[in-house]
Amino acid sequence: MNAAILLIVLGVSAVASSHWASARPYYEPLWNEAETYTEEHGGPDEVEVGMFVSSIYDLDFYDGTFKTIFWVWFIYDDPDYNPLDAIEVTNARSYEVLESYGHGREDGRHYIAAKMQVTINQPWDVSDFPFDNQRLEIILESVGKDATQLVFKVDDKNSIISRDLWLSGWTTLPIESSHAIYQYNSTFGEESTDVISFPRLEFAIPMERNNPKLFFEAYIGYLIAFLMCGAIWITIPFGMADYRIGMTLASLFAAIGNKNVLESNYPPSPTIGLSDQIEVITFLLITVSLFLSVGCERLHISGHQKIAHRLNLYGFPAMLLLYIGLLSFFVLRAANL
Repeated sequence: MNAAILLIVLGVSAVASSHWASARPYYEPLWNEAETYTEEHGGPDEVEVGMFVSSIYDLDFYDGTFKTIFWVWFIYDDPDYNPLDAIEVTNARSYEVLESYGHGREDGRHYIAAKMQVTINQPWDVSDFPFDNQRLEIILESVGKDATQLVFKVDDKNSIISRDLWLSGWTTLPIESSHAIYQYNSTFGEESTDVISFPRLEFAIPMERNNPKLFFEAYIGYLIAFLMCGAIWITIPFGMADYRIGMTLASLFAAIGNKNVLESNYPPSPTIGLSDQIEVITFLLITVSLFLSVGCERLHISGHQKIAHRLNLYGFPAMLLLYIGLLSFFVLRAANL
């Protein structure tokens, strides 16, 4: 009797072991079955994606973000595939699906569209401010299906910006799209030793700044500071060194104020940009003016009035020409003129 029971238990165990050996364990990584998936399905699934951008707002240069509202749609074959659960905006700080709808198509494929509100992390390049051009990027990536299981195709014809979109001070250019395979340098804790690659789509919106008066609004403090510094050469006579030095220091504080205002609104650029160049030449020439003023006073006191008068007569015009020349060079280069 005991022997019979033992044989039955061993038989059931053998059947169960055979079943679980052939079954896919829940922890097996999906990308380990990429080749089998491709063979069974005759190649990776193709998903056509398009985007209609209806709004761009809250460009935050200091926080490194912008907000946008857009419609995105997907056309695909697999009825079990849900793009809204299988796609993520990889460079988004936060996003929300406001509404969505879908239906079957006459050609047998499936269609789903969603309206999304997204806050995007944006690496701003303000080195040429206010003549800078920006490239707003929205990056979509597959979640779950890797590059051997799914490929993206862009609906270039219908991926456009709304004609009603208006962004003060900017000109938006047509959407540029590209697709690529992004390879991660991690297995995300899975047992596989292979790195993972996922299909990715990038929708880019080039923008050109078209607000010339912004230059004067941004840098008027530097210009006034330099003119204040130059005024001492014309209005304050020799023998009043304390007034000359005081006026020079006042112009220095005006330049510092302009610098603080710029830095509070725009992040520092990792490279030497237009604002840095204007800042350097302004502070440099104010410093030169201070030393020349002191030099003129010392020459006047020591009895070299003729040299002092020549230096006083030609010093500021020379600095003014140098300032205008350097300023024009840096501005024209930043504006690509």
